Amino acid sequence: MSYFKVGVMLDSLRKPTFEENASFAAEIGADGFQMYYNGVKVLTAEQIAAQQAHLEKCKLTAAAICGDIGGWVDKSKVEERLELTRIIMDYTRDLGAKVVTSHIGRIPEDVNDPMYQHLLGIMEKVGRLARERGLTYAIETGPETTAVLREFLDRLDGGVGVNFDPANLVMAGYSKNGADSVAVVAPYIVHTHAKDGTPAEHETPLGEGGVDFHAWLTELKRNGYKGFLTIERECGDDPAADCKNAMAFLRKVDAEIE
Repeated sequence: MSYFKVGVMLDSLRKPTFEENASFAAEIGADGFQMYYNGVKVLTAEQIAAQQAHLEKCKLTAAAICGDIGGWVDKSKVEERLELTRIIMDYTRDLGAKVVTSHIGRIPEDVNDPMYQHLLGIMEKVGRLARERGLTYAIETGPETTAVLREFLDRLDGGVGVNFDPANLVMAGYSKNGADSVAVVAPYIVHTHAKDGTPAEHETPLGEGGVDFHAWLTELKRNGYKGFLTIERECGDDPAADCKNAMAFLRKVDAEIE
């Protein structure tokens, strides 16, 4: 019996259209999906309704939208990116998802670092935008340790959470197996990326890298996470095939955990 819902990043499937990607996601057994949307092209209500109709046909849930638009380190682009983020959040809400994921830039360890304070101020604004729309803006793990990320999140007023990517942490050398970094940010995890990789910063198909998926899923379950495991494959000769194999792999591991 499955405990977790499994999704797939539509962009990893590399089909020409949204509809083809969604249909293939359903074909390989996904419960839901995530997709990139940068807010540059504003979709009309009719276009969103057409997407929703196709998703209903495919029986797919919108798990999250990836709103990566270059992070928040560059102070000269903050206002432009806040406007794009508003558009991304409106689309996320209208499509029926509850989470926007993004990289924000590396959070310094020193809370007195000017960049730390800059990012904190921006996330206060972004968190407010998210709360106003009933969403969570989820920072993706990887650029810093989860301990640094937790301290940062504890200083905010809500609306900001975690998109937990175990491979990013393993590839950055911040985690031995993905599982050992879950507990510290567990209260903030609202979405995950099921991805694998090695400490040499090389992404691999699921089960071939340094992430211990049995341990990772066990830790997620132990800490109360019940959301999506969204398969992401950013490279490889045939990412769609890797995603299909990853779906079967995750279902098997899910069935084996206690």
